Amino acid sequence: MYPDADRSEFARKHVKVALSGDGGDELFGGYTLFFNVENQKKFDRLPGLLRKAVSAIADRLPYSAYGKNYLRMLSRPTGLDRFLAHRGLPYFLSRQFAAARVDASGRGGFFAPRIAGLFFARRRDVLSQAFYFETKATLAGDMLVKVDRMSMAASLEVRSPLLDHELAELAMSIPPDLKMRNGRGKAIFLDAVGDRLPPKLLTLPKKGFGVPLAKWYRTSLKTFLWDHFVEP
Repeated sequence: MYPDADRSEFARKHVKVALSGDGGDELFGGYTLFFNVENQKKFDRLPGLLRKAVSAIADRLPYSAYGKNYLRMLSRPTGLDRFLAHRGLPYFLSRQFAAARVDASGRGGFFAPRIAGLFFARRRDVLSQAFYFETKATLAGDMLVKVDRMSMAASLEVRSPLLDHELAELAMSIPPDLKMRNGRGKAIFLDAVGDRLPPKLLTLPKKGFGVPLAKWYRTSLKTFLWDHFVEP
């Protein structure tokens, strides 16, 4: 059972409508991956011949080889290509994604006209493109879907005030360096609302909502998995 189902069922015992903070990380640069985009700018200085050599090495390594994906990311020609490679997208898909950014007319093949809306139509800096991609693709196609399904299963309505279209448009117009400062994301957002929150919340480290599969597989689900994987 997805963990949000339990939380939704618990909340429904007390309220009919709940507020969600979804959108804050995507719009205001809260994810670690955005800092990776910044840190990887240094790879822009790599000579083209070296990129080709690294790419060739990555292609020849076995699919499961440690470091293969990193080398492929390292060899990408643009910041957007590196971002997509770092997100773990298959290589042929990431090439189509990158092509769609500069050619939304449909000439880029099957994927280009279908995913062109995941990037700004006009050329923008890589971080802004990454913010937009995460908002349009990951948030809309993953995060919000899970929240909606699990909350509706408990007859709980969840609203996301940070995704008000006027606020989202304003957030996308703010330069990335105002969102990410001194190694911390959502800087301008915290500047705006920080005095309304308990001080302790402002210094907590980033925490995700990942499911502890490794722990479950080694403890409570170990016998279950073993029985099912080894039986004829």
